[in-house]
Amino acid sequence: SGNTGGSTAPHLHFEIRETESEHALNPLLFNFNIKDTRKPTIRGVKVYGLTSEGYRILGKSERHNVFGSGGNFSVSNNKIQIPASFTSNSGGIGFAFDATDQLDGANNICGIFKAALLMDGDTVFTQNMTEIHFSSNRQINTHKDYEEYHNRRKHYQKAFKTIHNPLPIYRTTKNNGILNVSPNSVHQMKYICQDVNGNKASISFELEVLDGVQTDLENLYQNQKYLFPDSAYMDFNDEHYVLFPPGLLYEPTPLLIQQTDDFVFGNDDIPLQENYKLMLPIKKQKYSDEKYYIERIDSNNRVYAENGVVSDGWITKWVRDFGRFRVAIDTIPPIITRKNFINKANVKGKTLIWNVEDLESGLVDYDVYIDGKWYLLNWEPKRQSFYFKPPAELNGSHKILIRAIDACGNNN
Repeated sequence: SGNTGGSTAPHLHFEIRETESEHALNPLLFNFNIKDTRKPTIRGVKVYGLTSEGYRILGKSERHNVFGSGGNFSVSNNKIQIPASFTSNSGGIGFAFDATDQLDGANNICGIFKAALLMDGDTVFTQNMTEIHFSSNRQINTHKDYEEYHNRRKHYQKAFKTIHNPLPIYRTTKNNGILNVSPNSVHQMKYICQDVNGNKASISFELEVLDGVQTDLENLYQNQKYLFPDSAYMDFNDEHYVLFPPGLLYEPTPLLIQQTDDFVFGNDDIPLQENYKLMLPIKKQKYSDEKYYIERIDSNNRVYAENGVVSDGWITKWVRDFGRFRVAIDTIPPIITRKNFINKANVKGKTLIWNVEDLESGLVDYDVYIDGKWYLLNWEPKRQSFYFKPPAELNGSHKILIRAIDACGNNN
């Protein structure tokens, strides 16, 4: 329980896990008396051109608005038209739906419990959110349309999957939900989603594939270099070393690597599943090894401390983000600011409050000691404050030490 994160008051985090596997189970399946008469809402449809692996083809996607309420939804004129170029000889097309659900007594948005996609009356894809295991939960980045969520906070869930997606939420998947359609063809589509209480929502529409030329996927990745989900990549010179193992990407992405004053690797809008190895040289080293760290700057010029380990004039860090990187120096200790106490004041029965700020490599340790004995602190990140109530049994004068240490070993 606690009051951290986006909460408005102290609250309980409640989970049910299966003991043997440690899988998190859907708690709404355990017959709690939680009123839910509201049907899911379908807010949007998106269609993509796909490769045979389920990769989205750049520039081959369309977003369509959805209308309706009370569980019945439709698109304009009950028809979606797509150009023939969305199709190919070896790939297909796929759909994603911006669908959400809510309980009667809560304002927060929930996900969809079950969903199914039918084409011409045939069920081609179903999902079922009964459980999730933590080793695969980051794969949610490929189940949803990551860019729609990252840039527009839209909850598009794909009704198809890539060959690398191991999420255990899929049941029926004919060709992984990749639909083999041809130019100048018409198909009847239906999407159904429901919550645990059986409240359903659906949308039906006609899919018309216009006449024209299909996309040739043979040369899809020929015009520039790409990083692929199942391949490794390594690049090194006197200015950088990067080792990018397989299994980090969800889809192929154009290779972006530049060396100016900083080292640029990849587009930071693209999520990664695991870490890759980055090494940068320390030029004209003036300080001891621990004073150096790697700084990452994203496309919005936000700065993050990645830290790192120095050896033989290079600093190394395994990172899980693309971005712009450089070597930085931190010799400035954290700043400790007292909020409600002064030296030699009587603090009996009082909770002491102070702030600690570190703008560079980041805070890694904070402690309070009374007469050399360590005591537990309360940290409230929303207020960036530490709270400490001295033990009631303490009387008289005592020496208190408040200490803060950053990632580069600077302490105050």
